[in-house]
Amino acid sequence: MQLSFSCLTGYVDIHGFTSKQIADKLTQGGIEVERIVRRPQVAGVVVGRVVTKTPHPNASKLNVCTVDVGAEHLLEIVCGAANVAAGQVVPVAKIGAVLPGGIEIRAVSLRGVASQGMICSAQELGFPVKLLPPDMQEGIYVLPSTLPLGADVTQLCTLNDDVFELSVTPNRTDCTCILGVAHEVGALLERRVHGRSVPEDTADTALAIGTTPLEGDVRAGAYAWAQHPYFADVRPARMHIHIDDACAQRGLTYYATEVAVSTTAPMPLWMQQRLLIAGIRLTHPLIDASHYAMLEYGQPLHVYDADTLAQGGQHICIRYAQDGETITTSDGILRTLTSRMVVVTDGSVPIALAGVMGSLPTRVTAQTKRIVVEAATFDPATVRTNARAFGLRSEASTRFEKGLNVQHTLPALYRVLHLMGHHDATIRATMTAVHAVGERAADETPRVHVSSTTINSRLGTTLSSHTISHTLHRLGFTPQHNSPCEEGTTMPMQWHVPRWRVFFHAPIDVCEDIARMHMEDIAATALHGETTPGSRTPIQRMTRTLRHFFSAHHFHEAITYSLTAEQQCDLVATYDAYEGEPVRLAMPMSTQRSVLRTSLLPHLLDVARFHASHHHKDMAFFEIGHVYIPAGQGIPKNDIAPPIERNMVAGIASGSLEEPYVSCAQRQMDFHDISGILEQLFDTLGIAAVQRTPIAVKGYHPGRSADLIVQRNGQTHRLGRLGQVHPALQIEAGIAHTYWFELDLEALCTHAQPRTTYVPLPRYPASLRDLAIVVATRHSAAALLATIKEAGGDLLASARLFDHYEGEPMQPAQCSKAFSLVYRHPDRTCTDEEVQQVHDRIMATLAAQYEAVLR
Repeated sequence: MQLSFSCLTGYVDIHGFTSKQIADKLTQGGIEVERIVRRPQVAGVVVGRVVTKTPHPNASKLNVCTVDVGAEHLLEIVCGAANVAAGQVVPVAKIGAVLPGGIEIRAVSLRGVASQGMICSAQELGFPVKLLPPDMQEGIYVLPSTLPLGADVTQLCTLNDDVFELSVTPNRTDCTCILGVAHEVGALLERRVHGRSVPEDTADTALAIGTTPLEGDVRAGAYAWAQHPYFADVRPARMHIHIDDACAQRGLTYYATEVAVSTTAPMPLWMQQRLLIAGIRLTHPLIDASHYAMLEYGQPLHVYDADTLAQGGQHICIRYAQDGETITTSDGILRTLTSRMVVVTDGSVPIALAGVMGSLPTRVTAQTKRIVVEAATFDPATVRTNARAFGLRSEASTRFEKGLNVQHTLPALYRVLHLMGHHDATIRATMTAVHAVGERAADETPRVHVSSTTINSRLGTTLSSHTISHTLHRLGFTPQHNSPCEEGTTMPMQWHVPRWRVFFHAPIDVCEDIARMHMEDIAATALHGETTPGSRTPIQRMTRTLRHFFSAHHFHEAITYSLTAEQQCDLVATYDAYEGEPVRLAMPMSTQRSVLRTSLLPHLLDVARFHASHHHKDMAFFEIGHVYIPAGQGIPKNDIAPPIERNMVAGIASGSLEEPYVSCAQRQMDFHDISGILEQLFDTLGIAAVQRTPIAVKGYHPGRSADLIVQRNGQTHRLGRLGQVHPALQIEAGIAHTYWFELDLEALCTHAQPRTTYVPLPRYPASLRDLAIVVATRHSAAALLATIKEAGGDLLASARLFDHYEGEPMQPAQCSKAFSLVYRHPDRTCTDEEVQQVHDRIMATLAAQYEAVLR
């Protein structure tokens, strides 16, 4: 929220404080001031009236104007704006004036005619031009004709002002309006909130903000308005308001009144400037008045052209829309409604999306003569449904979604009527009675139980009951009549919550407010009592180990969204082989974020695609996160079963993991590289005898993919899956040969036996032997290595596969595998005889189990 310093002075007495001091107090009190923006500095600009306008003798696009600025002599100014005309009241920058950006106005001669100043446009004065009406964005800025000549435009428009940018937390919705911030500042500074609504020199200020200027019985629909000076006369109530039962059950409150408009001159400058500072676009005087009332009270209001409504707006109905029903919103877009959306209708067709936006045919125009003003409190969930369905976000919907103070609904309506009629030379109104339907006890204020003992025990303070009572009065609390006092004190136990802070729910909220007012009295104390040393869970320790391991192997960590598109879930087979529909969001942000992911791999493929499109061919990424699998079958439809969350780690790599050298060409990675990295991971985790079982599943290359299996206690357990990305996906993503893997963190934790062992360097020489055998291609190298290590016993120090060959002169179903074997005894030098004996035993075992023969 943005609020100017000068605007705040109109509501609370802050004399003697600077904007920096106010910002510090607000931030200390829990309303963070993100920054203070200094508006563009302007000096020497006054109000002037164009007396005459004649064409420039030497330029077809220039005019020579004589301007009266309230001085003894008229000024002659050359102006190039197309909309300048005699009789206009305009801002005039005199000689020596300073405009935004440090531009100084000097006497100049334009095509032979001397110019004694400049008639300014809105942009030249530093106004946010995009928020102005289209006719005010180009050409000179035309001021109201009632302004005195020679008056300082800087003061009238509060140009040299400080603007607070407030960051309001969700629990402080009371500070999303001017009055809420004013009450907060008044409490922090112990200053009176006087509620003056307009500058002293522009209008009568007798009407205090927060009171109800038009008295009467809301439920009876009769008001004693005949003597009110702002309105021409009072007519009997003609409007009928109906709220559908389904909407009424959600606590909806609705007020509406009819106003007959005679003139529509612009609202005063002070109001326009405050709206612009708040980022609200100027459109029509009636709408500007409703926006300013919203800015003051935080209560959105809407204005309809009554003559565009069926039966002249005599019948208003709030109901749920019908499937397929349409409405053209004020942004000109035709929108199709569903039965989940609440709309306001004129008895036949929708005229507004409740709490979000009105319809285009009912908007107020320059020809409007009668209006219907609406003030309501819609259910936050209802407004959120309407706004998210069409991606609409407005000042009104933002406030409705956070929940409104029902006690501000009717005062805000009174306030906008007051703004419309306060300047009787601008707007005169003929009123009908206000109707209220579905009212939620707006006259009742919440009460809280307050105890100085409870407050001091929670805050660790020693505040007296007198100090607490005084602080509560500062905050706007009032003691309940005949409330019993706390024992031994004169402080009442029951207090009425101020009407602008109705979202209090418990005494702990009072403690928080007391703490905000007495931060300096809360002393820091050490923790006492028994403490428990913290430690990481197995999943957290495994996550840390994996992060360090993959980072050490030149993988970069990626973090992607848990929400994804449904078609992304179909790219890769899920780890659980689940073939059903993924978990859907009830109200997704978009179709690209409509379901929960079932695998980490599709988004990692998007990461690889992005880097490949930027010519990064060598890449390696990993991600640790959750995947979400729908709960099992057989669950009743009325029961909501949470999805199964599985901790996974996935990776993707392409190109080369090695730096190129002058003496050799750069080698592209293959299946064995990614498999070798995972072998090192399993060695680090202490997981032995991991086998690779070929698989053919969606998203993986059918001949270069495998499940990672481990045998424990006669049972088979799966750790994960690795392989090459399917060629079709590679072509679609525009990437070269790419490999990926996905591991189950819980399975890794279950089978990991991490241990650190230290082996001394060998003191005796090793005996190296190679073993090349011919076996059937169906036998995997992992199985052969396991057999070799088992047959080799303690004398076999290591064994590894270094060659694999298929083709002539091998038979079609046969291949050649070559292993490098290292024999070493830890205490002595091995003899050739004992090495040969073990070597023959290995060969005999391979021949017996796999029908292997020496090549």
